[in-house]
Amino acid sequence: MRLFFVLIIVLNLKPTLADHETFQLKKSHVEITGIYQRAIEYLLKSQMLRGEVLTIDAAKSVWNPDFDHQIFEKYKNVELVNRKEELTDFFNLLDETRKVRIRNETMEEFKKTMNRLKEVVELNSQIDFSFKGKMDEFFGKCKTLEEENLTKKSWQKLNIYYFYEALEVLLEGLQRLENIRNITERERVRKKNMSRIVTNTFNLYKGQIQDYRDLYLSSLSFNPIEWLSNIISLLSSKTQDMKKLGEVIGPLDALNSDVIILKKWHSNKPLSQSMQNIKEMEEDFNMIEKFKKYKNNGLPSPLFDRISSFSSHLNTVKWKFTHFSNQWKPFEKSISHLLDLYNKTVNLPTSISKCLQNDGISVDFSKQKGELERLNETLEKYKSAKNQHDMAISTTIKFFQFDYLYLLISESKLNELMKRIVPEGDLCLHTHLLREAGFLKSFCKLNPRKHTDDIIEELKKFKTFLNCFKDDSFSVINELLDACEKIDKWKAKIFLVGISDSVIMFQDAYQMMEEIENWKPEPNSVIEKFPLNKEDLERISDGIKAKGLALKIANFWRNDWEERDELDFKPIWFAWENFEKVVSKLVESLLREDTKNIDEKVEAHFTNENIILIDSIKQFVKTDYEGNQWKEILNFFDDLEKLKNEFPDFSSKLEKMNEEISKFTEWEKIKNAEDNDQKKPFVDCSQSHLNCNNQVTLPAAGPDAPVKKFEL
Repeated sequence: MRLFFVLIIVLNLKPTLADHETFQLKKSHVEITGIYQRAIEYLLKSQMLRGEVLTIDAAKSVWNPDFDHQIFEKYKNVELVNRKEELTDFFNLLDETRKVRIRNETMEEFKKTMNRLKEVVELNSQIDFSFKGKMDEFFGKCKTLEEENLTKKSWQKLNIYYFYEALEVLLEGLQRLENIRNITERERVRKKNMSRIVTNTFNLYKGQIQDYRDLYLSSLSFNPIEWLSNIISLLSSKTQDMKKLGEVIGPLDALNSDVIILKKWHSNKPLSQSMQNIKEMEEDFNMIEKFKKYKNNGLPSPLFDRISSFSSHLNTVKWKFTHFSNQWKPFEKSISHLLDLYNKTVNLPTSISKCLQNDGISVDFSKQKGELERLNETLEKYKSAKNQHDMAISTTIKFFQFDYLYLLISESKLNELMKRIVPEGDLCLHTHLLREAGFLKSFCKLNPRKHTDDIIEELKKFKTFLNCFKDDSFSVINELLDACEKIDKWKAKIFLVGISDSVIMFQDAYQMMEEIENWKPEPNSVIEKFPLNKEDLERISDGIKAKGLALKIANFWRNDWEERDELDFKPIWFAWENFEKVVSKLVESLLREDTKNIDEKVEAHFTNENIILIDSIKQFVKTDYEGNQWKEILNFFDDLEKLKNEFPDFSSKLEKMNEEISKFTEWEKIKNAEDNDQKKPFVDCSQSHLNCNNQVTLPAAGPDAPVKKFEL
């Protein structure tokens, strides 16, 4: 039984000793890390005292590098809109703007009239004189017809006699073959050839007819009379609108006076100053939104506290500026839009008034309309005759498909064709030709060129009137009217107050940044002579990393992985037992307080045989291990790999770290001693007058003395 209790005590004692060693290593690591942080701060202070590092450069290390701290300098001398005379001028102009004359009950009627004018001006695009060449070609036919006497005599110029002869031969052939039942192949070929002669002759005749029409008649691909009639009808529909256009001259003059009021906003100092402030603050706000503060990396606490306050202030600026901006934006957009409209409308009302005062402008084409109707009536007769002629030619052509119909054609059919072509009766093609030409000559006798030229001249005058107006005149005027209607919704006070408050926030940011830039550590000759430099601190950092790696390996092996189930490694049991021994001895070496020759001790555990052993266990964990902490175990093997690669310099790093720490601790003792010397001892001035500037005399105390209120 006694042996049993001893065994329990021994088993419980072993992990306790191991935990103690790990704890000591952790404690040492924390202490060294604290020394390193203090050394960084002292080094920076010494560099700042010696003028080697500027305060602002040190401060930049704890915020994002793309933040420009100089953006606040412009707000140092920014004038706020708070002078009484400036504010009075601003609100007086606002009242004057709200009383603009165009904002009365006639505005809607004025808008309607302006829209009528806009519709009239839009007719400009439909009055196009590019057709003049086609019109000259059209009326050129009239001159040709005057020189040519289109009679039956002129018909003889058409070479159609061969056509008649071919038809007669074809007719004789048909009569001769009429009673023959069996037609020989020779007769069939002869008949086919005869039909081809007739067809070719007719095609020649048809071509001569078309040439004649092209020479003396018009194809009417363009009808100038119809085009002019449509334009005149369109303009005539705007006659009533044109009569009312003069009604807008008075409101336009009033609008011109209102535009002059808008000009005053351009020179209003509170507005221009506020708009400039908005522009600058919005640009700088983008930079403020990028600001990020990092954790302290060695800055003196008073300096870092100032930076923290600055960061908090910028966070306040972010949400407050957004809030103020949302409040003043409606006014800013309205006034900006109004000022932009002023630039567009500064002379526009006067310009429109001058255009409307142009005398002699009319869209009354009633007289010309009657003349065009007579011209168009005659022209319609000509078009009807031309269409009938076209139909006659088309019908005739259908009967001359002899290539496949020659065997079926009868004598009666052929006689019908002859009547359509030979100049006898109303159905002949020649008659159609004469009727077509006759109506065109009647049209030409009405002197259409003179009438159309007179109308075109009037249209040119009207087009000149329309060209007087700018394309966007009416849309700009409507925009201005709409903007004037929104003046009552302006919240100018919120606009000015929000901008002023925002500027003050930016000015506060400037002052806080100025305090950061001007901060300096208190003069201290001991700190100024701080013995460590940047390279010395790097040696401490390297030692901390080496010690941290050792601590990480030992802590995982003895604590985090202490509850490992060895059955998980049963497939490689023999290798696992050896691995446990190797790592346990390695951890014991790492936990030694004496770091002298630790490289040799660590190296002894990284023999080729042990390296192969460690790699085999690592490979097993990667592929076949089914236990817990898989990721953590692989990280442990990675740490062993780092240790193996670093152990040649391991003790060197620790020794150099210890040397620098010794230098630091010796220096810190001197500093602390001097700090203690400078501290004045506490003196109770009620008990002693030594070193007391103000002597304190307490009232005498006695059993019968009343208690009095007494203040130090």
